[in-house]
Amino acid sequence: MNEYVEAGLITGICYESDVEDQLKIRFGKGPFKKEEEVVKQPLNSVDVRRYVRRNTEKMVGIGGGKKIAVIRAVGAITSGKNGSSPVTGNTLGSESLVELIRKVRDDKRYVACLLRCNSPGGSALASDIMWSELKKLAAVKPVLASQSDVAASGG
Repeated sequence: MNEYVEAGLITGICYESDVEDQLKIRFGKGPFKKEEEVVKQPLNSVDVRRYVRRNTEKMVGIGGGKKIAVIRAVGAITSGKNGSSPVTGNTLGSESLVELIRKVRDDKRYVACLLRCNSPGGSALASDIMWSELKKLAAVKPVLASQSDVAASGG
């Protein structure tokens, strides 16, 4: 793990609940006096499919109009747009995710991005396209990636 930290790829490894607790402590709203009270509050987030479908900007607020984008990358990775079917389940389209990444990168209200990945992998080309856009975003804003139940291959 030290080699990843030294390369600047990660700051550490932790569980999803630890990430959520740290976000709540750092950016929690309200007149909380103790960290224990803050971590009991829900963390607002949005599923990438719902985000794209509604084309809204539901983000975790940190005050002063600044926001942290929370992108949930869910499904098998494919080229094109997100999709869903009873047979294959959810698909994570590279075009859909790239669109979100660019939106976060270009909007000055977003000061960071949390990418939550739950994917069995998929298309190597689509994964590479998404990775390229994430690197561009990371060059201008902090990006934190979090793995869910499945984060295989390109996930």
